[in-house]
Amino acid sequence: MRIVQKYFSRYFTSLGELIASYPLVFLLAPIIISALLATGVLRVRANRNTDYLFTATNGKALQYKKFVESTFPENTSDYVDAFRITKMENLIIVTEKHMKSIIDEKVLEEISVLNNLIRNFSIDFGGYKRNYSHLCAQNFGKCFENDFVNLIPNLHQIRKGKYKLNYPFYLNPLNFQTIITAAFLGLVTVDNENYVKDARAARLFYPLDENDDNKKQIIFEWKKSLNIILSSTKFKYINISYTNSKELSSTIEEFTSNLCPYLPIVFLIVSFFASLTCMTDDWVESKPWLGISACVSASLAIISGFGLTFHCGAPYADFVLLLAYCILGMEIDDVFLLISAWRRTNPEDSVEKRMGKAYSEAAVSITITSLTSVISFCIGIFSHFPIIRMFCIHAAVITSFAYIYQITFFGSCMALSGYREKLRLHCLFFRYVNENRKTEVIRKRRRLEESIGNILLYNRTKIFVVLLFFLNFSIGIWGFRFLKFGNSGSDAFRKDSQTVGFLYSIYNYFDFLYPVHIVIDKPINYHEKNVQKSIDETLRKFENLPNIADSRLRISWLKYYSFFSNKKIGKILLNGYNTSEKQDFINGLKDVFLRFPQAKQFTQDINFNENYTEITSSRFLLIIKNVTTSELETNLVRDAYDIVSNSELPITIYGLHFHIFEQGFLIKKITFNIAIITSALIFVIFFLFIPDIVSIFCVALVVLCTILETISYMGMWNVKLDIVSLVTLVTSVGFSINYPTHISYSFTVAKNLSVQDRVKKSLNDVGLPIFQGTITTVLGVVLFLFHSYYVTTSGFKILFLIAILTGSHALFVIPVFLSFFGCFYKSRKT
Repeated sequence: MRIVQKYFSRYFTSLGELIASYPLVFLLAPIIISALLATGVLRVRANRNTDYLFTATNGKALQYKKFVESTFPENTSDYVDAFRITKMENLIIVTEKHMKSIIDEKVLEEISVLNNLIRNFSIDFGGYKRNYSHLCAQNFGKCFENDFVNLIPNLHQIRKGKYKLNYPFYLNPLNFQTIITAAFLGLVTVDNENYVKDARAARLFYPLDENDDNKKQIIFEWKKSLNIILSSTKFKYINISYTNSKELSSTIEEFTSNLCPYLPIVFLIVSFFASLTCMTDDWVESKPWLGISACVSASLAIISGFGLTFHCGAPYADFVLLLAYCILGMEIDDVFLLISAWRRTNPEDSVEKRMGKAYSEAAVSITITSLTSVISFCIGIFSHFPIIRMFCIHAAVITSFAYIYQITFFGSCMALSGYREKLRLHCLFFRYVNENRKTEVIRKRRRLEESIGNILLYNRTKIFVVLLFFLNFSIGIWGFRFLKFGNSGSDAFRKDSQTVGFLYSIYNYFDFLYPVHIVIDKPINYHEKNVQKSIDETLRKFENLPNIADSRLRISWLKYYSFFSNKKIGKILLNGYNTSEKQDFINGLKDVFLRFPQAKQFTQDINFNENYTEITSSRFLLIIKNVTTSELETNLVRDAYDIVSNSELPITIYGLHFHIFEQGFLIKKITFNIAIITSALIFVIFFLFIPDIVSIFCVALVVLCTILETISYMGMWNVKLDIVSLVTLVTSVGFSINYPTHISYSFTVAKNLSVQDRVKKSLNDVGLPIFQGTITTVLGVVLFLFHSYYVTTSGFKILFLIAILTGSHALFVIPVFLSFFGCFYKSRKT
């Protein structure tokens, strides 16, 4: 294996000499390539479907969702209601401005004004006026109407006690029509008989006929214009929050427009720090322009990487833009390693020889870290979450370009700086400098090497570092108790956005949220009493879960068919049907019960075969209640799946947000796999380049501990383990490998020194570059704190933890571990 190391060392020596011989060629080539690839931005098409981006393609929820939508397609041209929808669309929540009662005359008047505004709002399309009545979803030939709006004339009388309205549902004793008051009333106060006394929130639903292809473009323009009107209209007594697909898309689109202007600022901040830390007390030795060149190199990599992926048609989401910040901060650390290697070369040698020597020392280490990062991203491409796949595709390409441009573009800049240094030109003004302070600079560096190395190698210091390492790890293990799992529906949006306000209102103002579709997906004998009993028992298992409403809110065609059959009118109309026989049961259901206006809704829940001799599938709806956190919803999904897997009936289950909250229990396994695969990957690649078991063990252990500690501290810093944090972790895995690799490689290749001197040398060689890289990583993402997105704030916290933990482990823990394992090395005195 040492042959591989020697081969690459010789290869990079030759490459360094070649770049020094033709610096302008290697300088201009990346610029030209980036300019050509930059045109790919014209091909970008961002995917803003959050349901798709954050849903596991191998999860049960997606499969169940597709099955329910195909088995019971939502036909908005025929029938729609709030409890059979499969997506949250065109909903408005109304509250009184001071969170007082909405059952107030002035408030109800303004709600009527809002309703009239929406229903009468029109746009010009194709020379014709189009308003809600032209575009609305249908309920058996009539435009959908809100139950709350229809009840407004009577709601005035509720607080006076002159009108009675049950909560959570109302059954009209005359026509058996059921009105689920929980569907539109929130923050409800009831009396001892469950009659509504007061309410402080209302939910309005304005479904559109999106099944009609001829209306889709009109609906898109109508929603776009309506959103502008709703956002600009101010009411005296009410506040509104709303959501629809256009609003969601616009909110996500703002992510790019909000983040892009900050990229030049990050470039300037990182460039300033890099330039400052490349300065010494010698105007010839200082290299401030190389700090700027490092940022230019990273910027060219970002442009080239995105340009190439866009040209190739790779999928893209707005959140992938975060990579630009990460690359600017994380991918310039290797250039500090090259600069450090250059400074250790003999200034009396030619520039070509110094470049060859610097490359032979640093480029192999850079290659190892870049290779592990790229392979880590390539593994992530096979993730079942689309957003992770997108991140990893772009990250793998950009990281590859970053490595190539560090070697070529930055290498040529370093060579030009070497020629300037050879001519003794000022680092800023390029004028000749006569003073020679080289000896003093070398002496200062040696004193720094001795002091840091000696302090770290004291036995007491080593014991302190080891104890601190285990204490930190122990705190990390203990901190897992604070870790929360799963996404919240608002995580993808700006904290002050309309969508986040709407989701907050839904979860905090309404006890009853959305339906759970329980589908029996194979023919069974519904006419048999024991089968009916089995169905009832199974549904009760779901209803016994703490966050599913009881059987009073069960929307079940079988329940109401049985209820109808036992009523006097039912017995008369079903006279001649023996409902204990299969065909009579089906005929009475089809020809009698489903023809009643109040029962027509159940035609959406039953599928017959072609000759109506079998019920091929049927649907029952249960209502989710009292879910206020993502953890509760994640637990609900897990518990519901357990019931399905243990049920004797052929059941499929689907909830409106199940595909989002299913992540909560999938994410643990994925994170564990990432940690294990990363450690194994390090072992293999390290062994190819550095066949040193001790170094491999130290690096793998430190990287694994870093990942685990980061995840733990995330929980203590109020960051959940969800798709957002997992994407950041995957992006950071390569970074967590860099610094331990650099210091271990420097230790391993120092063959002719004692163990103590090898530790000192490795600290002197890469200690400063590690410090510089840690700070630039934090600076690259520090502006995330100034954005009101959960994505950016959690991203900063994770990258900050990774940077600090990785830097401290590399500078203190690994040198101490390597000194402890010194007995495994054959060493010589200096």
